[in-house]
Amino acid sequence: MRIIARSKILIRFIGTHAEYDVIDAKNI
Repeated sequence: MRIIARSKILIRFIGTHAEYDVIDAKNI
């Protein structure tokens, strides 16, 4: 749940940079 929330914030903050969010979630 924490990873999903974090990725959601990242997507919202970055917006277009969805790839970075996926990499960040995988890194965790």
